[in-house]
Amino acid sequence: MAKIDKKIMAFVGTAASSRLVSDIADYTDDIYAATASEYGSAPHPGGNITILSKYQDEEAIKRWIDRGVNLIIDGTDVTAEEHREIIKKVCAETGVEYLRVAASYDINLNTAQSSNPEDLIRAVEYCVGRVLVRGDMEIFKILVDAKDYQTKVMPMVKNDPEILKELLAMGYPQENILGTDRVYSPEYMLALFKELNITHFIMMGSEKRGLTQRIESINRSMVKATIYGGLPAEEGLTAEKMWMMLCDRFNIDDY
Repeated sequence: MAKIDKKIMAFVGTAASSRLVSDIADYTDDIYAATASEYGSAPHPGGNITILSKYQDEEAIKRWIDRGVNLIIDGTDVTAEEHREIIKKVCAETGVEYLRVAASYDINLNTAQSSNPEDLIRAVEYCVGRVLVRGDMEIFKILVDAKDYQTKVMPMVKNDPEILKELLAMGYPQENILGTDRVYSPEYMLALFKELNITHFIMMGSEKRGLTQRIESINRSMVKATIYGGLPAEEGLTAEKMWMMLCDRFNIDDY
């Protein structure tokens, strides 16, 4: 007899969420796993599960809820932010319970996370090529203390006349300032690194817009990087902690 008396819809985009759904399947007869590539790249969960390989848009999710789904587990990858917001929106509007399986960004060994301003200064001073910097005015105020910042640092900022004026007042040459309001693709960023001889990329982890694209561009290049302030905290529970929570909730003796 199934111990979990819920009709579950799980969005699977990570290996951890796939393992979790496979474990849950042993204790319920009603679980659907949405595995479209938009949610991430993960092996299909195993067990007594109905696999939904097609992408589930807002209306499709609502139709599943109309059919009785009363628990949604969001195991999308961290890169699937747009699709995750749709899932959360539907749950908020319908009152269906929403559980989030935490996911993290994959960063390579050339990428450091730091909240120490001295690390930014050293990154500029030790850099052989040029340093592309995507950040706010706090970072650029720090970097004026770095030797040769006027020739090495290339600010990548919002296309705002006030920001440009402030950077010029700090001594950053206008020809080195890249003003843009766009989120560039990893392919564009890779071409930019090559064209401008960028060997170090500094960015802020708190700027979520475009963060996925910036991290992918770093991972696909040989450019060193510093994420100032570190990456955003992961939302939700790890798959292991969620499984323990569900075991407690549904009296499952399996951990």
